[in-house]
Amino acid sequence: MKRLLVSAAVLPLLYAASAHAETKISTATTAPVKTSTLAGGQPDHLTIEAAGSIAPTVAGPAVTVDSSNAVINNGAITFTGVNGATGIQVNGGVATSITNGGTTSLAEDYTAADADSDGDADGLFAQGSGRFGLRVLSPGAAGSIVNSGTITVEGNDSGAISIEGRLTGSLMATGGVAITGDRSVGVRADSVSGDVKILGAVQSQGEGTVAVLLGNVDGAVALQGAITNTGYRTTDRLADAARAKLDADDLKQGGGAVRITGNVGKGILLDRPPTDNSTTDTDEDDDGITDTSEGTASIVSYGAAPALDIGGVSATTIGAVGTGDLAYGLINRGAVTGNGVNDGVAAVGVRIGQAGGGVVTVQGGINNASGASIVGRAYLAQSTAVLLNANAVVPVLRNAGTIGAEQNGGLHDARAIVDLSGSVKLIENSGAIRALVTPATGVTQTGKTIAIDLSANTTGAVVRQALVNTADTPAIGGDVLFGSGADRLELLAGTLTGTRNFGAGADALVLDGGATATGRIVDSDGRLSLDVRNGKLSMANTETVTLTSLNLGAKGVLAVNVDPTLTNTRLNVTGAATVETGAQVNVTLTAISRGAQSFQIVQAQTLTVGQAGATLAGAPFLYNANLRADTTAGALYVDLRPKTATELGLNRSGSQAFGAVFASLDKDDAIEQAFLSQTTQAGFEGLYDQMLPDHSGGVLMSAAAISAAVSGAVAVPMAIDRSSGTGVWAQEVAFNIRRDKDDAAGFKSQGFGFAAGMDLQGEAAALGANVSFVTTDVKDRGAAAGEEISMNLFGAGLYWRLDGGPLQAAVRGGVGYAFFDGDRRLESVNLSLRADSKWNAWMIDAYAGASYEVQVGSFYARPEISASYLRLAEDGYKEKNGGAGFNLIVDKRTGDMLTGEALLAIGWKFGDETFFAPEIKAGYRAKLAGGPAKTTAHFEGGEDFTLDPEDVFKGGAVVRAGVRGGAARVLYAVNGGATMDGDYEEYDIRATVRFQF
Repeated sequence: MKRLLVSAAVLPLLYAASAHAETKISTATTAPVKTSTLAGGQPDHLTIEAAGSIAPTVAGPAVTVDSSNAVINNGAITFTGVNGATGIQVNGGVATSITNGGTTSLAEDYTAADADSDGDADGLFAQGSGRFGLRVLSPGAAGSIVNSGTITVEGNDSGAISIEGRLTGSLMATGGVAITGDRSVGVRADSVSGDVKILGAVQSQGEGTVAVLLGNVDGAVALQGAITNTGYRTTDRLADAARAKLDADDLKQGGGAVRITGNVGKGILLDRPPTDNSTTDTDEDDDGITDTSEGTASIVSYGAAPALDIGGVSATTIGAVGTGDLAYGLINRGAVTGNGVNDGVAAVGVRIGQAGGGVVTVQGGINNASGASIVGRAYLAQSTAVLLNANAVVPVLRNAGTIGAEQNGGLHDARAIVDLSGSVKLIENSGAIRALVTPATGVTQTGKTIAIDLSANTTGAVVRQALVNTADTPAIGGDVLFGSGADRLELLAGTLTGTRNFGAGADALVLDGGATATGRIVDSDGRLSLDVRNGKLSMANTETVTLTSLNLGAKGVLAVNVDPTLTNTRLNVTGAATVETGAQVNVTLTAISRGAQSFQIVQAQTLTVGQAGATLAGAPFLYNANLRADTTAGALYVDLRPKTATELGLNRSGSQAFGAVFASLDKDDAIEQAFLSQTTQAGFEGLYDQMLPDHSGGVLMSAAAISAAVSGAVAVPMAIDRSSGTGVWAQEVAFNIRRDKDDAAGFKSQGFGFAAGMDLQGEAAALGANVSFVTTDVKDRGAAAGEEISMNLFGAGLYWRLDGGPLQAAVRGGVGYAFFDGDRRLESVNLSLRADSKWNAWMIDAYAGASYEVQVGSFYARPEISASYLRLAEDGYKEKNGGAGFNLIVDKRTGDMLTGEALLAIGWKFGDETFFAPEIKAGYRAKLAGGPAKTTAHFEGGEDFTLDPEDVFKGGAVVRAGVRGGAARVLYAVNGGATMDGDYEEYDIRATVRFQF
């Protein structure tokens, strides 16, 4: 060691004395060189210029540093297929300075083949061995080592940069390093007196291979590049079929991305470029590197080995990086990811301490900075983001970024932070700590989501979540587990979702700053105090929770679950309970309660309620709920009873069905919970109306529109040509009907179809037959999801038509058969049900009408009068696929309607033998008798209920406009119209053409 120190001291003097004395290689050579004999048998510094290269063909080093001289490589050092080869070898005991600014490559001409023809390569990653890019032999050397170029090595038991002893100086790698082969290392430094800065990329692939392996470092360790490690053939998660073909040699495990087994005097910093706050300063962090050239630390391990692994067989101490925000032994400003990739491989992001190894002390703890991340991701295995083993000493963990565990499969745990040492005293969170388990299709989740596990702690710990910056949105997702000490959970901002298990001890839970906490509370010895100052505590418990004290502040909300089948007190307070004025109690029912019930929320030794008392909020809209305090008995109650249909604001048909709907709600758990989660009238009504069948009258009115269109085609005025004996006609029709929700659910209907007819003509009359097909969709306007009925109607009929000159008349009778497809849906958060149904119907309809046309020149006027009758007899039907709580059995129903219509048409006729006549009509259409039928239905196993339809149509104004035209034996008519009756609107377009032969 003394010799190294002397050498280190005299090295600058040697440089000064021989500033112009160095040997340069500027051409290609295959001859290895030694610094001790470089200058005619004398020692000298060496520079390999950009055009220079050394490419030996035999084993051994290309450059041997065996004297206190410096080496700069700006050119190329190359070996191909040579075992036992080294690019630059520094012998032990020398003082030197090594800079690799060019390329160092120790490669081989080998590509793994697909021996078993399964679509992927087989065999070793590399065949050769004992290859090193830059190697310092034991016991070490003095001086600095810099890699700003590239070092690539392919070989087993090899290394790109390997310092196998004490480096009295510093190590900096800003260039790229790549190592491929088993049991190898990308950057190894057993002991360094100065800093180790790895700012470039390090890639490593091979079984047991490590990207960065560090021992004792007296200075700081700074990592600021992409460092990756794997033993896999590919780091992509392949499709199922491709993964099934992977062989054992495709699934080897690497040794980790970064392993630190020794002391680090000035901490470990995973860094990133500084924030750009200056337009003139290009190096704002004063690290000697242009900020735009700096990268961000990204440490990734693909496989079971941790991405960042700290600790060895002996005791290890990691000193603090600095002071203030830097007063932590490990600071992460980048990204650390442990990714198992393949099935059954557990993943770890950061591990402190080896199982059975020495104590690892991280002074000041861990700081995961804003924008940084630590992630563990696994498939069909456990995932852990931060693991502190039993021999770790980490007093504080501060998180302003993201710490997350992702488990895919559903049968294993996801753990964001796990402390097995019991040494963590404080966790501060202003970022996100989350654990997520995603079950595979068809798998019931048994894996736990654990955000923070401090259950090994016996002396007490504090978890504090708060805002550091106003833009922070802190969150903890997953369970928080404490040990047997006096623990404290302070939620001063943000959210926590998951079970809070306080274990034993005198524990405390504090909510302030508008924080919310949702999930179960577990405390094994009943010594937990609750202090909800400003925030919302949602307790998923239905069993009794024992507390020592309870404070519900003026801005505090206590949300509790109430199971109607259980009558136990929710909170048993052995001491004092205080409920301040303005506080709220929020109630969630876990099941339908059928009658009036009282539930005790709090039983306290003493109960103090503010002057104005607390209020009840969040109860299901389906119930009347009141909060009642009995301070003498120290009890706080919630009184619940179902609302009546009137109190719920239901309309007529809603009220008629309410008893049956309410009775069916608990037949399906999802439906039950959907209704219990509705806390507003709008939310309740939007869900409730989806439970009702079609009943508003849309089907009958759609059939009436179809009948009217066919009758209108028959009645189109046309003179009969006495010389012809046959007439044919065709019509196309489209219509739209809307009826607003009022006493029932309302509806909207739209249809499109065709009709055609043929008649035999006499002197003044014609006798004919018609056929028609119309398809119609009828939708419920009341339900949020909308019920839809598709009707396909086939019709046929006979008609008689009179041509008496200005007097025209027609009579028609018909029959139809309809096919119905029903689609009723129930949609809500976490709920989607669909009930299907099919049924048929018979229709009969009749029409009689007459018109008389008066013509004055080209102007004409034509009064029209008609009456129509329709009867629709629908079969009953039974829905399927919606489940017992949603499927309906609907009885058959028959509706009929008689209407009368009086219109006046006026128009102007252009032409004589061939004419064109625009015309308009106006008048009134009235319902004379009948209407849509009542609908009787019941849920499976339930009682019948009967719904009255809307009073769809009483009578309203009719307006039509169009054009007629034709010649002696042809007539066409195109017109559109509207019928308006308050909340009822009907629109249609008809196109008709007639021919006589």
